[in-house]
Amino acid sequence: MVEPTSSLGVMGGPNYRTPRAAIQRELDGLRGEITTWFIDERLTSDQMLEKLIEYGLKLTHGQLHVAIKRFSLLRPPKRRPKGIKNVYPDRICAHCKESYTPNSSGQMYCRNCAPANDGMWWRRIRNFGIGKREFDVMFAKQEGKCGICREPLDLEPSNKSQTRTVIDHDHVTGKVRSLTHHWYNIRLVESIEYHERCAEYLRSHGAHETHKVRRPS
Repeated sequence: MVEPTSSLGVMGGPNYRTPRAAIQRELDGLRGEITTWFIDERLTSDQMLEKLIEYGLKLTHGQLHVAIKRFSLLRPPKRRPKGIKNVYPDRICAHCKESYTPNSSGQMYCRNCAPANDGMWWRRIRNFGIGKREFDVMFAKQEGKCGICREPLDLEPSNKSQTRTVIDHDHVTGKVRSLTHHWYNIRLVESIEYHERCAEYLRSHGAHETHKVRRPS
C-alpha cells in the first residue's frame, strides 16, 4: 500500500507521520510552557520563538499563532493598577505660554487658564481670549456685579438659566467689554442710536426713569 503524503491517511483518518503532525506533537508537549509564556509572562512572538529554539523547534510566526489558537489561549487585557495615572511630559500652555504638566494627551491649556473639563473655559479662551486669570481680574474689577444691571453675577458653571454669567463683546471689533448676565447680553443691539430711540419711545409713552428693570430669577 502506498503511504499517504497528506495530513489525512487512508479513508480520511489522520496521518501522524507527517512533519506537521510531528511539530504538533512537540508543541502539545510544550503546551504548559507556551501557556506560561503567553498568559503569565506576556512574551512577544519573537521571544516565544527564541524560547522554542532552545527546545529544538524552529517555527514561523504563523505556525506559532496556529498553535496558540489551537490551545485556545486568550491573553487578558493589561490593566493599570488603581491609583496610577498616565504621566505626560510637560508642555507649553496654548494661552498663557507657561509650562505645565497635562493630565491627558489632548489637554491644550494649563489649569490656571482652564481649570474645568466641561469645555466652558476652552470656549472662552478660543472665542474671547479670556482664561480663568483674566476672568478673575474682570470679576474683581466689576466687584462681582453685572456690567449692565449692577446686580451680583452668578458664577455657578452648571447654571444654564438666563441669569448665568457671560462675556459680552463687540460683535464688530471682537473687543471684550465686560461680564454680564445672559438675559441682558442677548438683548443688546450693536447700535447706540437704536437704544436712544427705544429710550425716547418709552419716555413718550410715560415711562419713568425710576422704574427698575425686572430681571428673571
